[in-house]
Amino acid sequence: MDSDLFKLLLSDIPNMAKHNLGFLEITRQSHRETTNSNVYSYFLNQSNDLQTANLFLNGLLRIINDAKFNTIDTFECFTEVSTDKGNRIDLLVKDTDSDYSIIIENKIYHHLNNDLLDYWDSVKCKEDNKIGILLTLNKHTIPFEMKGKFINVTHIEWVNSIKAIGLPSSLELRQYVYLNDFFNTIEQITKAENMNEQAKFFFEHSNQITKAIETYKEANLFIVNELSKVAADLNWVLYSNNKNCWREIWDQANAAQAYYVVFYEDLMSPKRSIKIILELYKEAYHRTNELDTAIKDKNLRIDRLIKSNWVGSGKKHYYFQEYLLTMEELSNLSNFVATKIQEDFTDLMKTVLETLESKIKIV
Repeated sequence: MDSDLFKLLLSDIPNMAKHNLGFLEITRQSHRETTNSNVYSYFLNQSNDLQTANLFLNGLLRIINDAKFNTIDTFECFTEVSTDKGNRIDLLVKDTDSDYSIIIENKIYHHLNNDLLDYWDSVKCKEDNKIGILLTLNKHTIPFEMKGKFINVTHIEWVNSIKAIGLPSSLELRQYVYLNDFFNTIEQITKAENMNEQAKFFFEHSNQITKAIETYKEANLFIVNELSKVAADLNWVLYSNNKNCWREIWDQANAAQAYYVVFYEDLMSPKRSIKIILELYKEAYHRTNELDTAIKDKNLRIDRLIKSNWVGSGKKHYYFQEYLLTMEELSNLSNFVATKIQEDFTDLMKTVLETLESKIKIV
């Protein structure tokens, strides 16, 4: 074995990173700043849900850590607020009982090229009663002229601060679902922005991993070649597809009726199993009841097989079985598959084709 590959096998490979899809990911809106701001605005408006709005504000105030803003009790959140110079403030939280204001510039992937001073000057209240938040995925430097006016807060810091407070037990289920879905989105885009352990591992071992990928291709080629032998022994043909997970074995004379499907994707996994299926198509697809009767009448032994409920477009899996293989059996895969077809499926296939032939002739 290649020494580089051997070292890779001995390495501590990071576990697969989980990528849970939320509503914003499904709609491909998670990276849109306007959509993201609208979601923050929904959660920050007390008229939508008082508990959620207070939770979001308190989570932010814990990060700001300025006692005078803790006096905010009733507030509203506005989006796309016009500035003196015709720019737009992403989010503006205003205390409805006084002139306390929190200016939020929401950044996802764009570079900071905003006129923060314009934002600051456009909010008409006392200097000490307002604060600016540059909300970003990663830590960002505040422009020199805006230091003391704006602070940097990351999306994940805000979410984690909210989680540290804890969701109220009396929160409506609807709000609970919304919140957790949004938290998931923030966690996902934060991970995507930063190199996770898996990506880092790949770049550190790219040469060895490239070699490992080549071994995967060779393993797949071996399987396909072995299945080709099975088809040749049956004097049938192997149908290829663009997916490295299954092949069909056809008797050309009866391909429109019934054939074998061999799923081998799990041979490439630690499970090391293969699934053989007798699949019905076209005429056979519509005569399942007649086939069931013929099998019963012949008292056919199919106890080693499992009847499937899977139905596709104009075809269905009829009977199947999954087999676990040892390394020795895998090394002689063609013999293993041919033997299982002979022992478990041949009589069934013969009955299916004979029944179909007789029914079609009668019609």
